[in-house]
Amino acid sequence: MARRRLATITFATMLLAAGCTPALPPSLDGDLGNNWAAVAAPEPYQPKVGTCLHVSGDYTAAAKNRLDDTVVACTERHEVQIAGVGDLGPDGATDAAETKAYRDCDAMATGFLHEDWRNGRLEIRVVHGLTARDGDGSRWWECVLLAQDEFYIATTSTEDMSGGIPRSLRRGCQTTKQTGDQIFGVVAVDCAKPHNAEYAGAMVFPAGTQFPSNDRTWNVIHEGCRAVVAKFVGVSQNQVRNLYSSPMRDKKAWPELRDVRCYVYVYPKTMTKSAKGTHGKGVPW
Repeated sequence: MARRRLATITFATMLLAAGCTPALPPSLDGDLGNNWAAVAAPEPYQPKVGTCLHVSGDYTAAAKNRLDDTVVACTERHEVQIAGVGDLGPDGATDAAETKAYRDCDAMATGFLHEDWRNGRLEIRVVHGLTARDGDGSRWWECVLLAQDEFYIATTSTEDMSGGIPRSLRRGCQTTKQTGDQIFGVVAVDCAKPHNAEYAGAMVFPAGTQFPSNDRTWNVIHEGCRAVVAKFVGVSQNQVRNLYSSPMRDKKAWPELRDVRCYVYVYPKTMTKSAKGTHGKGVPW
């Protein structure tokens, strides 16, 4: 069969070369395009605030070809929702431009949700096009929100956040376990059920604050959280007898955004209501 096909192709080529192409039937005019309109060039991707995306591949990547991803209804399973957009400027994705974009994204996400995005089980990412480092590449960037579990691990969502942080993604009361000064086994629970921790708020520490790695640097973080917890409960700072602090960055990312979540903590005791605004009444510190 292979030899026969090759012979047929050769013969057809010889006919064309010799000018012996058979005449077309009367019903054909020789216009293979049949007057079809030319196919338009694909539109360049432009991010839109509020859009939810089902993302192919690594959805935490800093550079993406969004043409490989799919816009979906935010009530469908998705990996990210766009909370803001920006332009990298003429030099593209330089380190300085990306750092500025990340800080702008912090404000954009808070504006999109109408409150601090850290109040949810959420994280932000700045995503730009794959060609953003090329001289003639795309210059857009997106500020995207990702849902997380209690351990800050990214997960998918079926919640639309354009109206604010959904209840299912809001940080609240927890049960935890403790060994030494290490907290683990964190599980989100309804505040009406026994729990030993409750999210009180977050704090972004000023530039120059050292990453917590020893008692001295941890004390700076704890004292910042003490003020957050005191305000949440409605007591003076010296009445806050116990708390826990949860830095959101590792040492490498800490200089960009030094944010920490702060928690009321009553371990090994428990309580069955929120500590918010109680002025300490019923909080078993």
